Amino acid sequence: MTFPGTYSRSASAGFRRSSQSRSSVLNSGALLAVSGYGYQDSRITYSLVGGGSGVISTDDVDWTTTTRVNAKRGVRVTLHSSHAPSGTPGF
Repeated sequence: MTFPGTYSRSASAGFRRSSQSRSSVLNSGALLAVSGYGYQDSRITYSLVGGGSGVISTDDVDWTTTTRVNAKRGVRVTLHSSHAPSGTPGF
């Protein structure tokens, strides 16, 4: 599955964490500052920079705006297949 711009799905397994936050813009207009994320079954499990976590559908993400926002910051985001940590809501 490949999304516009810098998004691509990787076969790598695991929950990706980074020192550089990524931004996800939802179709509702909400902006998520994400410090870690994983992708599985059209869902993204994420950890927020300020704490907390959640699960969203890939259909809830405005990929065009998300790509543009991250590209302006020089940030590349890759969706990685992952196994959700036990106790993760939605899995």
